[in-house]
Amino acid sequence: MKNSGKKRVTAAALAILLLSGFAFAGCDNSTSSDAGDSSSGGGGGQFTPPENSFVNPGDQLGGGGEGTIPDTIDESETESAIIAAGNVDFSELKANTDDTGAAILAADGVISAAGTYILSGEYASGITFSGLKKGAAVHLILNGATISNAAGAAIKKSDKKLQLTITAKDGTENSIVSAADEENALHVKGDLYLNGGGSIAISANGAGGSAVKASGKCFLADVTLDISATKHGISAETIAADGAKINVKTAAKDGLHAECDYDNSDGDTSGAYTTESGKT
Repeated sequence: MKNSGKKRVTAAALAILLLSGFAFAGCDNSTSSDAGDSSSGGGGGQFTPPENSFVNPGDQLGGGGEGTIPDTIDESETESAIIAAGNVDFSELKANTDDTGAAILAADGVISAAGTYILSGEYASGITFSGLKKGAAVHLILNGATISNAAGAAIKKSDKKLQLTITAKDGTENSIVSAADEENALHVKGDLYLNGGGSIAISANGAGGSAVKASGKCFLADVTLDISATKHGISAETIAADGAKINVKTAAKDGLHAECDYDNSDGDTSGAYTTESGKT
């Protein structure tokens, strides 16, 4: 049920929080097993976001146009708390970029054991995970990698318990591209962690595809993302970022899409989140 009132949103309520400090988008589901885990962005009770924090107003944010956020959003009636972005500790994610002892991933892109892998060159059949033990952790270091799939998602993680971290190595340019209809370029069941000082161009070129889709939380630290999609740019239960730069080039629906509508506080901004075309 929607409240009749409207709440104003500053036209630049997002960008600075991605470059310096935090941005947080999404909902805290009190019935979720993740509720109360402050280290991963969860939390119970009623919270007031700290000054200059941002909570994404769900599907009202917009993914393109002239780089503006809509003037008003619906203020939703919800039982869930607004979670303070300051509850998310990014220090470990920011530091987790070491490729010492990493294995070189073969061109077939099949990962069957936990560990850290360096990806360089072309992976034309995408990245798949097979036979991994429950709770395994995989860390992908992108070092000039081109990951694509004409028939499905370029990277697809179907095991919710598998922890996936993707690092764009400092100074490198990388790409993740899906061409199939109704397929997301980077599709993750569960949580997703993206970091590093490099850049990743993520494109879902088939009809109805999001560039990034996570059924759980999406954490972004320092990385630069260039997003193109025929649906949402980044879609997740919650989206939290620190030091990341997100450029949504195209998104037929939302640039950043969280599953719940939320209020947001005002914040000064400086251009970390930009849009070029798509839905305003």
